[in-house]
Amino acid sequence: MKRVLIPLLFFVLVGCATTSPTVNYIKALALACDSYASTLVVLAARRAAGSLTAPEIRTVSSVRLIVEPICTSGDTVVDPRAALNRMSLEANKLLSIKRSRGL
Repeated sequence: MKRVLIPLLFFVLVGCATTSPTVNYIKALALACDSYASTLVVLAARRAAGSLTAPEIRTVSSVRLIVEPICTSGDTVVDPRAALNRMSLEANKLLSIKRSRGL
């Protein structure tokens, strides 16, 4: 009996400890949103200092239109995986601007 219960208990505990892929995507999305916010703060300071070009400002504005609704929706994102993929695509545009400025 002990030989059956111990493996069974192990599988139950492992199953309870494992997070679903959706939870992992939501966590990754939260981290991506934090990174986006930090990058946006840096670029906003550069814009205020007048050191962003007009095309860079347009890029930041277009990225904000897409990313901010994703980041402010919290756990209510319908498809966290798709949101994370889109977030990565858009955030890379901001990172490119940041890198081109040597930041």
